[in-house]
Amino acid sequence: MGNYIEVLLVLFIFYLIQFVIGQIKKNNSIVDIFWGLGFVIAAIYAVLSNGHFQVVSLIVMLLVSIWGLRLTYHIGKRNKGKSEDFRYVNFRKGWGTSWMKTKAFLHVYMLQMIMLLLISSSYLHTILKNRPGIMPLDYIGIAIWCIGFYFEARSDYELKEFKADKNNKGKIMTKGLYKYSRHPNYFGEAIMWWGIYIIGLSSGGWLFIISPLTITILVRFVSGVPMLEKHYENNDAFQAYAEKTNVFVPWFPKKVGGLMFVLKKFLVTAGVFFTIDILWLAIVAKKLYQKHLGFIMTDQVNVFAAAVFYIIFIIGMIVFVINPALAKESLTMAMSLGLFFGFVTYATYDLTNLATLRDWPLMITLIDISWGTFLSGAVSTISYLLLK
Repeated sequence: MGNYIEVLLVLFIFYLIQFVIGQIKKNNSIVDIFWGLGFVIAAIYAVLSNGHFQVVSLIVMLLVSIWGLRLTYHIGKRNKGKSEDFRYVNFRKGWGTSWMKTKAFLHVYMLQMIMLLLISSSYLHTILKNRPGIMPLDYIGIAIWCIGFYFEARSDYELKEFKADKNNKGKIMTKGLYKYSRHPNYFGEAIMWWGIYIIGLSSGGWLFIISPLTITILVRFVSGVPMLEKHYENNDAFQAYAEKTNVFVPWFPKKVGGLMFVLKKFLVTAGVFFTIDILWLAIVAKKLYQKHLGFIMTDQVNVFAAAVFYIIFIIGMIVFVINPALAKESLTMAMSLGLFFGFVTYATYDLTNLATLRDWPLMITLIDISWGTFLSGAVSTISYLLLK
């Protein structure tokens, strides 16, 4: 715990220095420049203060440092000589004229520090856990991180080259990775953090899913994508581009009803489903089911039967929940139908077992139905937002 507190204090000092600089320059958007550097400082300090230089800790520190230093250089070069970013200008307008510096300190600097700590929780746990050796999940996590890094670095480079051409002034970038996503850089950033999270799974970091979830929600639904979309809402060229281009997850240009869009819906829904359900099975369900249903559980899982179930369930979710919600463009419908679909399907299974099987526990029935309802509602909501 002492190491975590030390990291917190180091970051607090780091953000306090930023605050002072920001007030002197009258430009709070400098936090964007130092955002990546904060992660680097936290990672390096954690390794040095821990004193155990395990290979996986050094790998994670290296990955975080590559990402953070590149981002710091990219944003610093992009913002050099520019006035305060429009997002922070809007913040100032909303604060009024009283206690502006206090509001800036809390709303910009301290809030960003909290976000940084939440996102850093996964790799800090991995570093401070002192796990020796390299595990199979580490290779998977590194590969996913590399994919995300490519998307972020490549899309930033493409956009920089596009803006450098004076002939493109006033135009919208629609080529390269931007042909498949309106915000491929933000997508890449989120993917990198999922890769770092997966590296930490072999260190017992299941619960630190808050890390990739925070950065994904942040860039997709809070400060990244929504602000840029709002900025271009009255731009006809951008709106025409948005009609045929996915907002976040890269995919082929939209053709609703086309085979590729059907495939995308299945892959996105399946990916979200497995991510949430695997965590449930690994953290809670395995021990719970073994304790209460061990007397009827088989030693070997029937992989074929499990795969068929997942395919059928996901197709049912798409047909009865996601498709209607997308047609109505209703997040509320996606959530409510998802909850109802999960309740009906899991209740059918568990109540049938309760009615026909000897010694089937009532507690398992209630837990399973509750989980199925939540799982289906969460998957439907997240999938809708990713597919919208």
